[in-house]
Amino acid sequence: MGKVIEGFDVVGLIFDPIKKFFDNEIVKPLGEFAEEEVFDPVSEFVEEEIIDPIEELIEEIEEAITDFFDIIIEFFEMLGTFFASIPNRFLNLMYALGDIVEGVGDQFAAIGEGLAWGFEDIGLLIYYGVHYVERYFMCGLNYIINLADCIGYYIIDIIFSVIYLPVTILLWMMYMVLGIDLYPIEKQTWDGIEMIDTMFFELSGVHLIYWPKEIRQQCYTCIRLKTSVLDNKAGDIKYDFEEKIPHHIKTATDKQFAQADKRFNEMAKSWNETVRHPDKVLG
Repeated sequence: MGKVIEGFDVVGLIFDPIKKFFDNEIVKPLGEFAEEEVFDPVSEFVEEEIIDPIEELIEEIEEAITDFFDIIIEFFEMLGTFFASIPNRFLNLMYALGDIVEGVGDQFAAIGEGLAWGFEDIGLLIYYGVHYVERYFMCGLNYIINLADCIGYYIIDIIFSVIYLPVTILLWMMYMVLGIDLYPIEKQTWDGIEMIDTMFFELSGVHLIYWPKEIRQQCYTCIRLKTSVLDNKAGDIKYDFEEKIPHHIKTATDKQFAQADKRFNEMAKSWNETVRHPDKVLG
């Protein structure tokens, strides 16, 4: 019975269906079950809980190492920049101190120049003042000496002034009381008289409303310094000490001190900044 008939596989006939059944119904489902229920969860767990964290940790370590070396490289670059800037920092300090010394020197020179201007004008004011007093004294003395020769002309002037006084009072009252301004008419009248006097003088050599020249020079003329000259010179002194001298001192030092300030700022730049040569730091 156990003999296999030639050309006919009895074992295969019996066991092949069993094997097929076993493979399809037991082994394959069991393998699928194991793959789905055991291996896949285990694989997923290993990947999510072990492999992925390890990879993330490795990436973080790589980034940390890269950042660390970047910081080290940047530090040494900044350190190199700082050491390279030391000569220019020192030069800027020296140049700035030189600017300050030069500015102080210019300031003293400007003070000296300003005081020279001021005292020069003070000297001129004193000179003008002495001359002014001297000339007024001489004029007064001259009037006293010539009083006997000139008293008649003075009296005639007083008489004409008294005669003209009512006109003066009338013009004043018209203007102050009634608000009528007749002064322009008065001026036009005297301008006309002046014109007639000029024409008459050109024809005859004699004035109608003025004393002869020699009388005017003896009795009415005094060559003296005008008060406005003293006022102007006093104004010059005020201008010297309030505006001219302070401005001169300030402008004499502004450039040097501004240059020194910029060079100090250049020297004090951050240690990782490029520092220019002082010649390139424009004032």
